[in-house]
Amino acid sequence: MPKSLVIHPEDEMRLHLRTLGRPEEALFCEYMQTGFAVYAMIHEVVRRLGRQLEQVDSLLDFASGYGRVVRFLLDDLPATRVTVSDIYADAVRFQTEEFGVHGVVSKAEPDGLDLGGPHDLITCNSLFSHLPEPLFRSWLIKLAAALRDDGLLLFTTHGPHLFDGHFAGDFAFVPSSESRSLDVQTYGSAYVTMAHVERLVQELLPGRKLVASLARAANGHQDVYVVGPASMATITDADLSLPRVFVDGMVQQGDLVKFWGWAFSQVDGRAVRRLRAFVDHQEVPLATITGAERPDLLDHFPNASQQAGFEASFDLAQWMSRRVFALQAEDDHGLRARIFHHLPF
Repeated sequence: MPKSLVIHPEDEMRLHLRTLGRPEEALFCEYMQTGFAVYAMIHEVVRRLGRQLEQVDSLLDFASGYGRVVRFLLDDLPATRVTVSDIYADAVRFQTEEFGVHGVVSKAEPDGLDLGGPHDLITCNSLFSHLPEPLFRSWLIKLAAALRDDGLLLFTTHGPHLFDGHFAGDFAFVPSSESRSLDVQTYGSAYVTMAHVERLVQELLPGRKLVASLARAANGHQDVYVVGPASMATITDADLSLPRVFVDGMVQQGDLVKFWGWAFSQVDGRAVRRLRAFVDHQEVPLATITGAERPDLLDHFPNASQQAGFEASFDLAQWMSRRVFALQAEDDHGLRARIFHHLPF
């Protein structure tokens, strides 16, 4: 579980989910679940490039918002090795106070901004998906300049598949976004082809190259790119579809909580056998039975194993306060998904 389960009331992702009509409990769970999914993707991409997130000496989470992703990155890294940066000073302040990380308040344009470093890894989730091309170029140069020589820059973009209408050319920008306060001329919605991102990296970042170009790898939505040293081997066709996991029901029997559901790998459809559960900030020991028959899943997920069902139980300790429950599924490919619930008792 993350070190903190607190969401800042002004977090723009939280407010966006509220505009979609999510009730508070569902909003909390979706916020946490998608934050974990981005973290899990980062962890796996870094691993497949031959690095270990736990061994990163300096990580910068740029355009970090109010910490939707960084709270999970802290499962692998001490706060002293992590710096966050965002254009909202309140967002940076919240993260430095809540998580204990270092903080840098960003600006609308990169000139004169000191990002510290050099950093081993810079993550930038859903900023380049909002920039007009001149700023796309200048921020790409700025972030790459804050890397060590062998460092990695991971960022996401909107691909052409997300463009509403006919997509012509390599880059499109629409002056519209979910932000309530940022200028839509500099923070709108951008769409770019993979070929164009590769050309920009070749043109703007001598000595570096794209070492990963992964379509829709961020929550099945945005494209993911990693810039690394020119000598590094590349990955271009990695299926990072996270497992599907669902809790059908949960009951309390005295001090014992029993729950049941299903989990399977989206890569090969196999049932997930490795389950971990957390309540509040603590992992709880699970008694599990996996491999239960679930032929009903085939109506919705034809690739799923019929043995994807599970039953599990854990002791409900007296110290549990917030009663936030999370269930994590890890498939045979090392891919992880985590879902969140409030305990109903």
